[in-house]
Amino acid sequence: MGLAATLTAPYGVVGFVGLGLMAVLTMSVVGLLLGVPAAVLVSISQRGEADERTGAAVMAFVATGLCAWFLWGAAWTLVDQGRTVPAVFFSMLPVPFGFVVAFNARYWLRRSRRGDSGLSWLPVAAGASVVLVILAAVVHVARDTSGNGALAGDPSIVWITVDSLPVDHHGDAWMDGVPGAVRFSQAIAPTPSVRAGAASVLTGLHPLRSGVVTDTQRLNRGLTTLPAAFEGEGYATAGFVGHPLLASESGLANGFRVYDDRMGAFGGLARVSVLRRLGLDTGDRTSSDVADAFIAWHAGRTARPLFAWVHLSAEDADAAIERIVDAVQDSDAASETHIAVAGLSHVGTVGVSDREVRVPVVLLAPGRDMSKFVVASQVRTYDLGPTALRYAQLDDLSVTEGIELLGYGTGVRTVPLPVVTLGEGRIGLRSGGVAYEQDLEAGNQRIFDLGGDVTEDVSEAQPEALARARSMLSAEVMAYRALLGVN
Repeated sequence: MGLAATLTAPYGVVGFVGLGLMAVLTMSVVGLLLGVPAAVLVSISQRGEADERTGAAVMAFVATGLCAWFLWGAAWTLVDQGRTVPAVFFSMLPVPFGFVVAFNARYWLRRSRRGDSGLSWLPVAAGASVVLVILAAVVHVARDTSGNGALAGDPSIVWITVDSLPVDHHGDAWMDGVPGAVRFSQAIAPTPSVRAGAASVLTGLHPLRSGVVTDTQRLNRGLTTLPAAFEGEGYATAGFVGHPLLASESGLANGFRVYDDRMGAFGGLARVSVLRRLGLDTGDRTSSDVADAFIAWHAGRTARPLFAWVHLSAEDADAAIERIVDAVQDSDAASETHIAVAGLSHVGTVGVSDREVRVPVVLLAPGRDMSKFVVASQVRTYDLGPTALRYAQLDDLSVTEGIELLGYGTGVRTVPLPVVTLGEGRIGLRSGGVAYEQDLEAGNQRIFDLGGDVTEDVSEAQPEALARARSMLSAEVMAYRALLGVN
């Protein structure tokens, strides 16, 4: 029941039944580990005179403990998803479940002690577990994820983000033959952090406003994300990720009716709480596997508007992106699907230099007269949010702080957008043709000319620009320190 209520990955009946049976098996092993010492303690306290009441008490204790472990974890997940009513229901289940087990166990143990014929306790429990798993699988598969509330004419949105995609990577292979694609050569990620960068894109907010500035912080479920905004408009929403930092525990699943974060050597088995606590959810998923998951889901959803986010690793990203774009272009909804491909971060980097925060961004907006093939104006990755809202004509939803980018593609808008960049213990500002960097600990500061050699410090030649940038960043420095928990 806990798996059926909390899992958002697109499992079929067979896959969910296998997962449920694995959950039952692992819980049985944990129950044995709990039951043996409990039985020994009870036997000692009863001086070896245990009867069916003692046995039933031990079984009820173990059942309550297992139920609490599993269902309280599910209740916490539901609270994190904003589903308070089912969370309260799940949190209350362990105690009555323990009484039910005690009552039935005493009956079956009494019959067994008298030598009555009939079914024993274990076959009945095993059969009941299988039936519950099958029912849970049916409930999981039958849940509504189709986006039936959207209007048939609403456009779809597909975002593809990639780790460590080189800034000079233009993706000629996967955009070949796709007319109207616009490339942004000066797109900036506000941080090289994977989770913080993803949170910024999904909220349309700078990390200082989203509250996620490191890979260890969770996205506050009180924030309205872009998928939540589209889900509220009746869209089918789905996320497909292959990086462990983007798993549902990060808070990034908020607003997604489907969130496929199955990864690691054991894939979906890591959704079982016992296996997760053993560390079996580590590792990541290949770009090809993530693309497969999206394509399979997308194939059955093209009749209705959808919002999908697909995150890939840089390795084999080109082939995965090409397959995703082809799947969208080959669908009946191709002429009404906005596609964005963006570098999200540079894994392993910690600074705010040009090579660490400048990323490639490509937009495809069917039905819009995008006359610009390459846009040289500086934009930000969190501008993708208002761009998607504008394309879907939902820009009245005030959930972002960015600027829509469609105007840059049509040539109506050309003004470069300033951006504050955050690194590990560093903060920067890119504005007015210069890039300013400040080390928060040492206090060192540098400034670079974005129109020249972006690696050459020109602080001595531009002292006024240096002082002005430092003054402009004073409030952001305080906010960043607060989010990092340092003085």
